[in-house]
Amino acid sequence: MVLYHATTAKRAKKILESGIIKRNIDRFYTEELNGEGYSTDGYVYLSNEITYAMYFANCHTLVDKSESIYVFKMEIDDSWLEADYDEIRHESVSKEELSRYNSDLEYTLMQFMACRVSNDLSLKELSAEYCIVPKNGKEKLIDIIGKVGADYDYTIHHYTALQKRYLRSIKWYKI
Repeated sequence: MVLYHATTAKRAKKILESGIIKRNIDRFYTEELNGEGYSTDGYVYLSNEITYAMYFANCHTLVDKSESIYVFKMEIDDSWLEADYDEIRHESVSKEELSRYNSDLEYTLMQFMACRVSNDLSLKELSAEYCIVPKNGKEKLIDIIGKVGADYDYTIHHYTALQKRYLRSIKWYKI
């Protein structure tokens, strides 16, 4: 499955230097600072929808003051993926709601456009690519991330003209 991991420019430089997206890092969203909205350490968080990945990286720029974000795109074997249980916990999803899907993973991919893996990701082994998105480029990042909060099907079928144009124009760099 093609998945995206977006992060701030400052963190992306460390990822590019090491060639690895690490699962154990200093988190921006911790239980101590953010209560129920925290990210569990020990995982790399990914999205099946690029603008959703961009949204979270943009939130992180508010903390580390980066002027751009980097989006990593890679093909990851489905057997590595697990549901984003942080999203399930944060949104207080009922067992009844979860039961409408084949798996918790399918639920978090379709409803939250999110999943996670419990291992570090080697960019070279995954033939990853990346792009750089300035926060205040010709197209403002806030306009590109658009309909965050909708589910996957709605999001991908309701891109704005600006989003469609921008997503087609992305220049991907090989690692």
